[in-house]
Amino acid sequence: MTTTTTTEQVLIYIGAASPLLSYTPGRNNEGGWVISQGGGSQCMDGGVTYGVEIDAVFFTSIQWIFTSPATWTVQVGLDGSLSTNSNGMLQTTWASHSSRLEATQGNGGGQPFELMGAILSTAVVSSGTGINSTLDDSSSLVQYSEWQSTTSSSSTLPAISQGQFYQNTVSYTSSKGASASFPFSGSALYIFGPTGSDFSVFSITIDSNQIGTYNACSSMNTYDTLLFFITHLSEEMHQVEITNQVDGLFLALDYFVSVSSGSGSGSGSGSGTATTTGINPSGVFPNQGQTVGNGGGATNPGAIAGGIIGALVGLVLLYFWWRYYDYRKKGGKGTCWEACCGKRKPKPKPSDPEAFKIWPMLSFKPKYAT
Repeated sequence: MTTTTTTEQVLIYIGAASPLLSYTPGRNNEGGWVISQGGGSQCMDGGVTYGVEIDAVFFTSIQWIFTSPATWTVQVGLDGSLSTNSNGMLQTTWASHSSRLEATQGNGGGQPFELMGAILSTAVVSSGTGINSTLDDSSSLVQYSEWQSTTSSSSTLPAISQGQFYQNTVSYTSSKGASASFPFSGSALYIFGPTGSDFSVFSITIDSNQIGTYNACSSMNTYDTLLFFITHLSEEMHQVEITNQVDGLFLALDYFVSVSSGSGSGSGSGSGTATTTGINPSGVFPNQGQTVGNGGGATNPGAIAGGIIGALVGLVLLYFWWRYYDYRKKGGKGTCWEACCGKRKPKPKPSDPEAFKIWPMLSFKPKYAT
């Protein structure tokens, strides 16, 4: 099932709400970790050791991303070991590893410790260059048992209606044992979907081998979250099955990305094929983990940046309007450009041809002439 060679490293971002991370005390428990409005996981109470762990993933380095006030002590480690580490960076050799972070608050606390996630450096193809292929949840390749497919605009479920989804579709179930399965070709696989307080535990099976059980429950609804990732598979066709484990709680799937070496083919979202997205095996997907609070509205980094840029443009326009208004109020009669930047300097006049006289050459006779 696995290969033994590695190739160029890529970065995989795992957001704080990802089920790939397991927390102690658990998320949503009183005194435990909670998902913040910004998408991070926060802990607050003193006297408690808070832990987060990622287990059985192939990587060569991991960077834990967190904000730690001075009153907190942070330890990180690999494969069961822990040591004090203020930057959260760990290097290792290529293999399947676990990594753990622990945070403890000392005296004089008051500010929370916040984990934003982790970045793995890993390989997603055994050799050469990888290519991503994306499969939407609405594809006919995905076989569902006791699932529903919908859009955010047509759903009455808050956890669905508040979200934005890839190609505007999402599939979900609340039945224990309900499964979704599909084939994929490649050596790595990402699965994306929402998390939230109405979501719960699911299991993953690949080629009839149980991979693990994961928990999609979080204190706030998040979207475009990495629910599952695996690499170091053999470069061939595989069959994956995702199964809901708790009756009455939700599991929702948005889209899937497989990575293979060489070229791929594909077409539209509703067809039976995956959409090839180009030679770019990186897993740093920009919108991962956007959150929605009780008031709705996704906290999307791209949307925030766009809002800031729009506000700056508005301020610039307001400044020009004020300069022009003040200019006209003081009796100016020029254009807005002249009000803000002053009058343009006139072009220099051409030289007066009469300013320089050309004296005629004088004819003279040498004194020794006869």
